[in-house]
Amino acid sequence: MKPNWNIRIAMAVLAVLIAFRPGIGGAVTAEKPVGNDLEVLLVVDETLSMSALDYAGARSRLEGVREDLTEITKALPYARFGMIGFGHDAKVDLAFTDSRAAVQRAITGITREPMMAGTGTTMDRPLDLMTTVLSQAARQHPDRRRVVIFLSDGENTKAGARQRSFSVAKKYVDDGAVLGYGTSQGGRMPTGGEPPWTFVRNLATGEDARSRIDETNLKKIAGQLGVDYAYRGGTGSLTDWAVGLSHDSQNLTEDGKDDFELYWILAILLAALALVELRLDVLAWREAKEVAG
Repeated sequence: MKPNWNIRIAMAVLAVLIAFRPGIGGAVTAEKPVGNDLEVLLVVDETLSMSALDYAGARSRLEGVREDLTEITKALPYARFGMIGFGHDAKVDLAFTDSRAAVQRAITGITREPMMAGTGTTMDRPLDLMTTVLSQAARQHPDRRRVVIFLSDGENTKAGARQRSFSVAKKYVDDGAVLGYGTSQGGRMPTGGEPPWTFVRNLATGEDARSRIDETNLKKIAGQLGVDYAYRGGTGSLTDWAVGLSHDSQNLTEDGKDDFELYWILAILLAALALVELRLDVLAWREAKEVAG
């Protein structure tokens, strides 16, 4: 009996197809966290000017920061968060963690620096620490995506200071945003304590000092980091934007479902053809033996 070349050709084609592990989208995964490959670094301006009372009317800018960060973290329940606060210096307020309780404590604890600590503001004060934290995260977990959220009024008040470019950190940033707080009219800054407040004075004029947002600078920082800029005045939700960060995750297919693999079906067909081929070979051997006998 001659070899059945049709069967052998079919087996060869199936073997090639199996090697490519074909699949189709649509298998729903159970209990697979969305966004668990994100490391989100929050960089928070805690300088005196962030206490100015011009957020959503007459509230503190830092109140807006705390509200926005609470909303963002709720939208990303499986991400890891870290936080840097900066004023007269920069410090790590929270190392990267997936503990929701620790993240919320850090957000609740955001306060402006002591009034006498300020020596003038420069927006690049956290830059070195940011770059170090992000580069270490990239080395330790290269498979994770790094998101930076920079929250500030953008105001440089240190005389003679030249702001360095944030582009040095861009290579470590996959996504993020610069969020701006304050108004162009400016807000007065309480000296501290509870109302009724006294306010920081402008020593040159003797009047209450006012801090004003510098959106031009904030947009420049956003461009250098390669992220978007958004003004935050007390309206508009950040939830959809934050959820979009998790949807960019590579641990799910685009429609939020895993591929359904088909190679195992092809493997069953290959095994069946192999059995047919084996049976034909046995029959051919018996036929040859009978002819020889």
